[in-house]
This record gives sequence, C-alpha cells and structure tokens, in this order.
Amino acid sequence: TRLQMETPPLVVARSITESHAREEWSAREMSALSLGDKRLDRRAEAILQARWRQPRASFYGSFAGWSPAKAAYGFIEHPGAAISMEALLEPHKQATLSRMAAETVVLLPQDTTSLNFTGLRETTGLGPLGESGGRGLWLHSMLAYRRDGVPLGVLNARCWARPEHSEARARNAKSIGEKESYRWLEALHLAAEAARRIPHSQLINLTDREGDLYELHDYIGEGPPNLHNLIRARHDRNLDCHKKLWSFMGEVPLGETRAIGLPRRRSRKAAKVTVEVRWSAITIEAPKVGAKKSWPALSLWAIWVKESDAPEGVEPIEWMLLTDMPITNADEAWEKVLWYRCRWGIEEWHRVLKTGCGAENREFKSAENLKRVLAFDLIVAWRILACVKLGHALPQLPASVLYSPDELEVLWAAQKKTADLPQT
Repeated sequence: TRLQMETPPLVVARSITESHAREEWSAREMSALSLGDKRLDRRAEAILQARWRQPRASFYGSFAGWSPAKAAYGFIEHPGAAISMEALLEPHKQATLSRMAAETVVLLPQDTTSLNFTGLRETTGLGPLGESGGRGLWLHSMLAYRRDGVPLGVLNARCWARPEHSEARARNAKSIGEKESYRWLEALHLAAEAARRIPHSQLINLTDREGDLYELHDYIGEGPPNLHNLIRARHDRNLDCHKKLWSFMGEVPLGETRAIGLPRRRSRKAAKVTVEVRWSAITIEAPKVGAKKSWPALSLWAIWVKESDAPEGVEPIEWMLLTDMPITNADEAWEKVLWYRCRWGIEEWHRVLKTGCGAENREFKSAENLKRVLAFDLIVAWRILACVKLGHALPQLPASVLYSPDELEVLWAAQKKTADLPQT
C-alpha cells in the first residue's frame, strides 16, 4: 500500500505545436533512448531519421548508400537482447507523455490490427492470422489524441504471434491474464501509469466493441481519478433492474437529435447523418461465468446513438457507449459522442503504417527483427499523420512548425511564382 502511495515523477508539458518537424526532431524524439551503448543509441536515431526522409521506400532504400544501410541492418540483426521494440519505443513514449501533459483532455483509442508477412516462408517466429490462412504478427496499440483529432504519439504497442494451436480449455475457464484479450486491460494499466504522472489531464480510454470487457469497466474504480472509459458496448448486459441493456435504453425518452459528419467507410460515401441520442444511468451485473459470478455490479452511464434516416440498403449508425463519466445533459452526452469519433484516428494510423510506410513489406529472418524495424515505422506513421492533422486542425499555424528553414526557403520561392500567400 505504501509503494502504491508513492507519487510518480511528474511530466514536463510540451505542446505539439512547438517546432517539431525540423531536421533535429529525431534526436529530440530519441533523446531518452538507452540501449547500453551510445553507438547503438546514435544508430537508432540515424535509422529513424532515414525512415522519415523516405517513409515509402524499402528499408534498404531508406539509406543513401551501402555503408549506412549495412550499419542499419547490423543494428536490426544485433544479437543483443537490449534492442527490442519496447526499448526503441520507450523514448517516443516519454515524448508522447510530454505532449499529453500540455492538454486538458487526452483521448486514448486502442485497437488491434494484423501484419501480413505470408510471403516470408523462412522467417521464424510468425504465427497464423486467422481463417485466411495467412501468417504474420498481431499489433495492439494505444495512441494519444487531442480532442481536435491531432495525434500526440504512440503510448503503447504490443506485437505478438499467435500459437499454431490454441488450448482446448474452454474460454470461460481461463482468467483474463491467460486470454489474448488481456491486451486491452494491459494497455489500460499503462494508461493509468500515465494518468498518475499527468494529474492535471483527463485521460479517456476509447475502445470499439472488442474492448467491451467487464474487467475494463471494473478497473476504472481502482485507477487514478483522471482516467476514464468510453467503450462501445458489444454485450447486451444484464442490468440490476432485471432488463437487458438494449431493451432498457429503448424505453428511455429521446434526448435530442443531432447531425454528425461521417468519413467514407467501405461502400458508404462521406456524408452528414442525423442521429437520435438517448442517455441514462445504468447498473450492469457481472457475467455469470467463472470467478466473475461473485464480482460486484457496476454503476455506469449509457449513451445510445442511432441513425434515424439511413438510406435503403445501408447499415445505419448505431453506437451504444458505456462510460463511468456522469451524463447530466445533452451537451455532455454529445461531447462523449464526439470523443468516440476520434477512435477512427487509430484506423487512419493503421492505414498510414501499412500504405504510407509499407510496414508489411519488410523482409527479415526473424519476427524479432521485424518488430525492431516496426518500432521505427510506428513513430514515422504517427509523425506523418500528425503533420496532416495539424494542417486541418490549425490552418493558421506558422509553416515553421512543420518545415525546416531550408525547406521553407525552397517552398516560399516556388510559392511566389503563383501567389503571395502568408507562410501558414
């Protein structure tokens, strides 16, 4: 108890709008790296800088010649156990915490995606990707976002290969720590550590339906007071009033209707849609399985968002959101809906990682080497998306925030040929 009462070191705030895209950015982002050898630290910084200069290039094509490329491959294939994806991401995580500390509210979407390396038949350490028959790795990440959709960095990333054959034991007989779904709770624990270090910021854990685990809802009561959940419900849970979640919310009077903009998704075009919003306090009962039978009921708030006039043949928008944050009026309910919309940002990041950085195009002999290279692409993908989102969220931001003096000189000379516009 005394150890848990110890106050962790606070984080020094640093706004993302400070100049962070100049040439020396990689040195600042990796300044806290400690691999046990300064030469390895410098090599990691050089690899990150090379990947940023040409993110769409192959790993070999990122470097100016054979000599730096050979040094980079030597780093990735180094036998030292100190070089891991977690160790390479640690300084970026610390820089992300500094950017988070500058915000009053930080949204933390987490999600899982697959990395397909089926073509690497001789690479060791890969596993099945599901029913498709492919082979590769799984990546579960938690990103940090501002409320305007600007990403602040990668707070957590875990990469693993599934075993060839799963245990025959029934899923409900396993504890949460034995299940792959433990990754959701593990990320929430790391978010709690971050919340204790930045007590003046409210941290909101965002998950889609796969993250609707009773353990996540239960943990919030034990975590720091500035950590909260906003989870899309998957299970039609039993309530203490002897009703099911969806049935109960269907009886709640309509609170209001709102218009919400949706991005293009699958076969549906980007559009503004009208949704009905209902909210209510609820108390969910623990699942009647395993040890959870004795767990206490939890008091939460539910927000039901449902599209009222979906076009024929189009699946309507329907979100049942569960949160520990009290909802007392329409504005508070809609605020949480807008926060949940930021969960799409992690899917955009996945697309940048795979399409913009070509993370699935790497060719190495082991999964461990693939993970080391992936660490650099995770940071680069965040940076690409941050530059895009800053331009949208803060169009009047000085161009010097995103460009070095040399880049500005070239761009400004070209710009003068067409129009005399301010350097935003």
